[in-house]
This record gives sequence, C-alpha cells and structure tokens, in this order.
Amino acid sequence: MKTLKYVMMAAVSLALVACSSEEEVNNPETPRTAAHIYADISGMQMRAAGTDWAVGDQIGISTVGEGRTQYANMSYQYVNKDGSHVWEVSGGEPIYFESMDEVVFSAYYPFSGTRGSAAGVISDVVTTDQSAVGKAKFDFLFASGAKASKSSPAVNFTGDVAFKHCMSQVTIQFVAGDGVTFPDEELPYALTGLKVAGTFDTSTGIAAADGEASAVKIEGSYNTEGTSGRVTTASMILYPQATADNTFGLEVVLDEQTYKATLSLPAATGNKLTAGDNLKYTVTVNKTGLNVGDAQIDNWNSVDAGSGDATMQQP
Repeated sequence: MKTLKYVMMAAVSLALVACSSEEEVNNPETPRTAAHIYADISGMQMRAAGTDWAVGDQIGISTVGEGRTQYANMSYQYVNKDGSHVWEVSGGEPIYFESMDEVVFSAYYPFSGTRGSAAGVISDVVTTDQSAVGKAKFDFLFASGAKASKSSPAVNFTGDVAFKHCMSQVTIQFVAGDGVTFPDEELPYALTGLKVAGTFDTSTGIAAADGEASAVKIEGSYNTEGTSGRVTTASMILYPQATADNTFGLEVVLDEQTYKATLSLPAATGNKLTAGDNLKYTVTVNKTGLNVGDAQIDNWNSVDAGSGDATMQQP
C-alpha cells in the first residue's frame, strides 16, 4: 500500500509540474518568449552576391516537424549589431514558443511569397541579370536543423546548420597576354550552352536548372591586379546543371574582335555545375585567341576542372 501511495504521489507531482509548465506558456500574464535568430553562411561566410549579409536582407523561417509551435515562411530582416549576425522580425509578430518542447527550424534566402504561408517552389527567376542587384534575386541559400525552445530561445543557424549555397558559381579571371591591354571600362563576355531558368524548393534547399540551354550574357566589371590593365575578374551565379557534351562556351569581345573558347566541366564534380561549387577558370587573352588554363573550385569547394581550346573570329 505504501508503494502504491508513493507512486500515486509521484504521478500527481509530475502532473502538477506539466500543468504548471503549460499554464506558464498559456497564461496571458506571463511574458511570451520569442525566438532570437542568428545566422552565418557556411565556409567563408560570404554570399556570392556580396561579401556578407547586407542590411535589409530577408530570410524566410519555418518550423520543421510536429508540435504546438508551428510557423511557416516567417520573414526576418538582417541588422548589424556590433558585428553580430542578428535578425529582427519583418512585417509582423515574431515567432513565439507555444510550449516547452524543443523546436526545429529551417530557413532560406532570399525571402519570397507571403509571410505565414509556405513559399513552396520558386520557379519564375532566371539568371540572365548578373548585376549585383540581379544576383541577389537568385543567390539561393538554405539552412535546416537549428533547434531552440522556450528555455533556450536562440535559433542559431551556425556551424553545421549554417546557410549553404544552393546555386553554382563560375568565375572567370581574364589575363592579358603579350601585346594585349584591357580597357579601363568593363570587359564584355558571355557564356553559352547553359540553362538560365530553373527552380528552387524553399523547403529542401534544392535548386535545379530547367528548360532549354541558352546564352547567358554578362559584362564583367574591370578589376586591376598587379600591373594595371593586365587582369580582370568577373563571376556569375547559375543553376546547378549538366550539359549535353560536358562543356559550355565562352565568348569575349575585345578591340572589335570576338574570341571564343570551350570550357570543360570537371570530372571531380561529375561533369556538372553543382550546388555550392565555384568553378574558377583562368583565361589568357592573346591576339591569336584564348588560352584556358586549369580550373578549380575556389572558396565554396576546390576541384580541378580541366582546360579548353579557343579560336578568334572576325566580327
């Protein structure tokens, strides 16, 4: 009888603790606990469209799994406070913990759709505008697995669950050969044979190319390194994809001459443009054509990418 009595007393105590916890959450006189958002970008903590998060950047945050705390596509905006990656709620109330249970969160960038409604799959963004403003529209990032609770409300998208790049990047470093000088203004160039349309699933972070291959027109901004007029670098963000022959084309116009080269996709990436990889090609511009050196994946990952041949065509 004494054993039964103690068991019943313990059960009652646990029930009172549970009720007390729930009452604390639901009691209107008890201050509600809001989530505090912190976010880094995996690797060198850099966006492809900029050197870091920019003030005003917006991410969409959702809860993952079941539980009383359920939110979808809650917009938070970046503010820089003493160098910390802090995010404040944008356009409404913050995320509140509705119970004492631990909650798992996912997030994506840039924010899309309507706050409070799942953004789903984004399919209306093309990569033809490679300006800084254009890149910000399709520099897709994703993070998942951050955990927090009422007793520990900091949602940290950092470390293993930091934001990761979902797109692929191609960087071209142009080097002036003997007798060649680059102009002081922008150096026009284009990539061909690639798809510019695609989709981004905001719930999984998967970006994929779609549609037909097309030319991607980009003007690279002039950048001096070492001797003025000898080196310029430009880059673009593209949907992950494969090509029919594991190559894509490069065109450069300099002094009214059109230079063309074929760039190979590296075996190390499965002969594809892959998510999170930045293929970097060094291209020497000679009077007789382009010389494409070995390429590697710089910053996001590092992979040798091979070389290509080039010819010059009269305009």
